[in-house]
Amino acid sequence: MNTLKIKFAVVLGILVATFALSQGLYRNNIGTLHDSLLKSVEIIDEVHEAESFHSAMHSMLISASVYGRTQDSSFAQEYIKYRGTGETALVQMRNRTTMLPSPQHIGHDAGDSGSIIENLVDSFQVYKSTLDKIFALNAMDVTADLSAGREIFDNIFHKYYPRCIAHTASGLTL
Repeated sequence: MNTLKIKFAVVLGILVATFALSQGLYRNNIGTLHDSLLKSVEIIDEVHEAESFHSAMHSMLISASVYGRTQDSSFAQEYIKYRGTGETALVQMRNRTTMLPSPQHIGHDAGDSGSIIENLVDSFQVYKSTLDKIFALNAMDVTADLSAGREIFDNIFHKYYPRCIAHTASGLTL
């Protein structure tokens, strides 16, 4: 009878230890999954903001180009709408960099991200002022302003956008 109690106690001990170990592993995996999900949502937000900014800049250029040819005021209104969208997206991107590094962004370098955004802000200001000239009442050289706007657009997306993408991609690693 004594041996039966010992065997029962050993089996019960093994079951309790196995249960405790499996619960520990389960909680660890759930915590990792939760962190990964939070990181994924944050990265999706970054990509969405960057794409909103890119789309707004492209639409601004198209609106300015068509307005320069047609003088149709509806394109001036579109330009203003897209300009606001670009400004909003840039503010959201800038606000996100002030939150870095966060536990969900362990791989990000906040200093590098801040300099990218500040350079984008400066370039966007130049871009807006260049395209705004096209909508002036006595716009002199629409072609030169459009050409300068295209050059700034290309410069932004050749110089800064790859760095933004690399910065976002660095957050994909756990």
